[in-house]
Amino acid sequence: MTNAQRWALSHFEKTLDRPFDDSVTCDDALCEKPDPQFFAFARGRLSSRGFTRADNLHVRANQYHDIGVAKRLGLATCWIERRHSQPGFGGTLEVPELTTPDYHFHTLAQLADAVETNR
Repeated sequence: MTNAQRWALSHFEKTLDRPFDDSVTCDDALCEKPDPQFFAFARGRLSSRGFTRADNLHVRANQYHDIGVAKRLGLATCWIERRHSQPGFGGTLEVPELTTPDYHFHTLAQLADAVETNR
């Protein structure tokens, strides 16, 4: 799920050797995150493949565009707080209140380690 346009994501995917099973762009959903319709569009795609809400974990670094709205919509969330030792929100809008995620790590590597540990 990205606010990038399809052409840009296609370029990124090619550079990364096409690592994604599926993707949703703002062109696909006809809106951008944090619009709940973006999340509804993505959930529709997943449900058409047999996945339920309980099968999903929304992993992102952005409280404003992702973690807050995903949590309000009832999705399990994992916040990758890359700016944990830095003040502010970087290039994104500040949120008035942080949403407490279901899982919280500082790096994707920490999340991967936790998954491996719990297998």
